[in-house]
Amino acid sequence: MALTISIEHLDGTTVAWLAGDLDGDTCAELGAALAAEAPEGSLVVDLGQLTFIDSSGITELVEARATCVERDDSFTLRSTTPPIRRVLEITGLLEHFGLV
Repeated sequence: MALTISIEHLDGTTVAWLAGDLDGDTCAELGAALAAEAPEGSLVVDLGQLTFIDSSGITELVEARATCVERDDSFTLRSTTPPIRRVLEITGLLEHFGLV
């Protein structure tokens, strides 16, 4: 399944809604979209419609968070589905993303 990325700017916050699969075939697409569409400021990534994530997708989210932290901006993951949350739990990244 492909990845669909919808980005909206709301009061200094960029919200990116992801749907489909975030994997080795689609993670560069997310990186490019965030680089082009997410100016400095808070970034919220909504995973409510994400159906699959692999290590490449996780790496892309870790890098997006690192970029925000480097700029002293906030980064939030929200709406994690149980399967996606389980992957983040197994990888030990729940706390890293502030989801505990």
